[in-house]
Amino acid sequence: MSKRYLTAGKAYVGAKIPWNIFNEEGRLLLKANEPITSELQAYRLATQGLYFDVKAGSSDQGIAEREPASVLRILNLASKLLQKTLPNLEREGDGEAKVTAIAELVLEALELNADVAVACILMNQEDTPYSYRHMVDTAVLAGLLGQIMKLAHEELLIIVSAALTMNIAMLDYQDKLNLKRGGLTEEGRSLIHRHPQKAVEILQNAGVKNEKWLSYVLSHHESEDGSGYPAGKKGDEIPDHAKLIAMADRYTARLMNKYRPPLLPNVAIRDILAGKEFAPKLTAYLVKAIGLHPTGTAVRLKNGQIGIVTKKNATPAGLMVHVTIAANGMPQEHGTVRDTDIKEFAVREELPREEAGTHPMIDLWGVVAAH
Repeated sequence: MSKRYLTAGKAYVGAKIPWNIFNEEGRLLLKANEPITSELQAYRLATQGLYFDVKAGSSDQGIAEREPASVLRILNLASKLLQKTLPNLEREGDGEAKVTAIAELVLEALELNADVAVACILMNQEDTPYSYRHMVDTAVLAGLLGQIMKLAHEELLIIVSAALTMNIAMLDYQDKLNLKRGGLTEEGRSLIHRHPQKAVEILQNAGVKNEKWLSYVLSHHESEDGSGYPAGKKGDEIPDHAKLIAMADRYTARLMNKYRPPLLPNVAIRDILAGKEFAPKLTAYLVKAIGLHPTGTAVRLKNGQIGIVTKKNATPAGLMVHVTIAANGMPQEHGTVRDTDIKEFAVREELPREEAGTHPMIDLWGVVAAH
């Protein structure tokens, strides 16, 4: 009898597996011949599931067939599940459990490889409506900030869940706004100012009872200087972790919004640092978490090479850059990696993403970024 990993090809919604499926600790995940009922369950089985194949010989013991875990795949699943879950949350109920399960995926991606998770904010924007992708991006950054602050897992789950639901009251409008040119209408401005309170009402109707979660959603547009909304709170009147979500929200929006010109990452973070929306202690965590040039950023080095930041080093300015364009302007195909702590490879400037060429994330990070 051989213990084998369940593969992704066997784990899909509707499939009936003819064996009991366990995790590595021996806990039963699925009874034999019971159908897989959700994409989240299918994902868990494909990444954790083991079964005993009674037909295999003992020499096969422990054969590993499981696909390597991928941050990109996990975050894409989170986005897909969010799209299916949020529009029906108020009607179907059980919202707290459903969203928390998606929040667990975001934290799983960060634990697997935070560099790749952050890079997805800049490099994984094609297949998902902006309204959902932005909440996942915000959740990734808010979760990372919480980890840097050494918050407990239970609090991280609340923060990430709040980020994933902060705009539940304006999903359709946000996608329209992202394609819009010009200023807001009075109706649009009113909807934006009301959406935190409306989001809380939707979440309460959907069964979310966690008061911290609700307070973070309600206050995620308040500012340290009192210039935010809906209540114009300031300073200590705003829950600390609502400020964390707010900063992640506003930073990622500066990178990707299309109704106003998107900013390069170093400009976006300097914009945050120069403003009065957030206290210096909080913005210091942002710099510590992602630096001026977060992973996924296109940069030109002092030696003229162009590449993509793939890893944040321990030193403040230290980065690993995967070279994609040689100094002579020709595509670089050999995967040269430069350490910016070395003077001749220091970052000269940031560039628009397209100037580094088009590269699948798997080419830059390997299987941990497989689609």
